[in-house]
Amino acid sequence: MYSTNWLPDDVPTHKDVPAYLISPSSKDVTHEYVPTFDVKLKCDYIPIQKSIRYAVICTFGDKAWQPIYWGTINNEIVNFKNMAADVCYMAAYYHQGELTPLTKPFILTKEGEIKKIGENLSVKGSITVNRKYPRFQRMDILARKLMRTTIEAANNKEFRNADTLMEINNVPTDVNDSMLSCSRKYRYVRCHIPNYRTGDLAEIIFYGKQSMDSPEIRLEGNIIGFPLPDKRNTMPYFMAMDGDPNTYFVKTKGNDGYVGLDLGVDNKHYITRVQFYPRSDANYILIGDTYELCYWQNKQWISIGKQTAVSHKLTFDNVPQKELYILHNLTRGTEERPFTYENGKQVWW
Repeated sequence: MYSTNWLPDDVPTHKDVPAYLISPSSKDVTHEYVPTFDVKLKCDYIPIQKSIRYAVICTFGDKAWQPIYWGTINNEIVNFKNMAADVCYMAAYYHQGELTPLTKPFILTKEGEIKKIGENLSVKGSITVNRKYPRFQRMDILARKLMRTTIEAANNKEFRNADTLMEINNVPTDVNDSMLSCSRKYRYVRCHIPNYRTGDLAEIIFYGKQSMDSPEIRLEGNIIGFPLPDKRNTMPYFMAMDGDPNTYFVKTKGNDGYVGLDLGVDNKHYITRVQFYPRSDANYILIGDTYELCYWQNKQWISIGKQTAVSHKLTFDNVPQKELYILHNLTRGTEERPFTYENGKQVWW
């Protein structure tokens, strides 16, 4: 605000809560934009110092619980006013710059009810995860740039009279596997991006078989592509075959663009499958990376176990059910969000 918002007399100090929560130039207007409810619940953990009068309510962000508002503690009951619904919270108290939980994580439902998380550790089962961070709509915007892209094969490097093996007609997801019906062997195969699109292709892999009964293998060859790399082109075609999902091939609109393989004049394999990845946040499960699944209990994250991914999904067994979980990529990356597991799916908070 551009003027002082006079605070009530009974307000905490910067010793009780983070200073940014009690700025006189700020005013809480949450209730003017979204449905809100007052939160009142009993502490799961009693403050060591009985004299503590103020609590903070936290959401999870930047790999830690972050205080977003303050409330009061009366007779081991925490009270917070006008809290946004359909959010996962945790109440805590703030002392000498440190947060100490007062409650277990809980969800304030759309109806204003408080749903506790982690009430029964005796029930265990398996959960399967495919991401460590939610997929937001902007990922679909990036993936849409591959629409109408074709997979083509030919026996001449100019791709004259090339055969179209498939066309991308739907918005791709994080990882896309397409089986191909191919009745002949080709020397050249490529992913051809329409002139009116930029592509934004993170990775593409071609697979093949020598016969219907032989095992499928990843096809190898010399990488081919267009436009040719130059100083102005910082994301050339070969970035779609460098094994790094964080790099990607982009071309300018109005120009031709493709990336593929020269399989050699003596290629003995039929092309059977193509796997491709649009440009994205790369927060899905990456093959070869090591992950750790944790759940929140006793005021901390507790490890369930670690796995090195051999596919784009991970299944963990003997997991306490109906907890709040978080998945760490121990190999790379920084973005991660807690989730619950409901009806076989990750639900993000």
